[in-house]
Amino acid sequence: INAEYMGIFKMSELFTSNEQLFLNSLEKLRNKIENSTYQTKEKKEASITEGQIDLHDAENCLRQMEIELALLSAAVKNELQPRVRKYRSDFDGVKKQFLRMQEKYTMQKDKETLMGGIMEDVQGSNNNARLLNHEEMLKKQNENLENAKRTGYEIQGIAAGVERNLGDQNNRIAGTQGKVRDISGMLGESDSILSRMLRRETFTKLILKGIVVLLVLG
Repeated sequence: INAEYMGIFKMSELFTSNEQLFLNSLEKLRNKIENSTYQTKEKKEASITEGQIDLHDAENCLRQMEIELALLSAAVKNELQPRVRKYRSDFDGVKKQFLRMQEKYTMQKDKETLMGGIMEDVQGSNNNARLLNHEEMLKKQNENLENAKRTGYEIQGIAAGVERNLGDQNNRIAGTQGKVRDISGMLGESDSILSRMLRRETFTKLILKGIVVLLVLG
């Protein structure tokens, strides 16, 4: 009989130890749930991680108490059973609140991750648009440079043509000047011939007049 009472005492002592651990873990969970509203993202994530451990410890302690309760005497069992039932009800309520808090945080985190991905896509699209605009600008600049080159080549071609025309005109002017000089020379020579002819005609007239005078006098 003494051994039986000693066994019941030890069982009750173990029950009390699990009960204390259970109550401590459950209180930690309640505090984490109450403080989650005012916590930052990092602290809330840490609280959820720690809360999962507290939830696991509380559930293990509660199961141990339920097992121990089944092994106790009827009198002790009848005394402790309402308390264990209340613990089970409290645990289920706190567990539901904690899982709701965890789900809410997970959904918020997934939403932020999704929004971050969307923002990255938008940013990437903006970067791509800026890159396309930059490429388009470079393309237009290259086209402008090519147009400028073509214009320069055309101007060079026109200048070369003008230079050739000026050269031809200079050659023509030089040829004309040569012809003018030739004509001037020919005119000078003609004047000289005419002068000689006039002198000869005058001389001939004088001779003829002299002959006429001699004939008249003779």
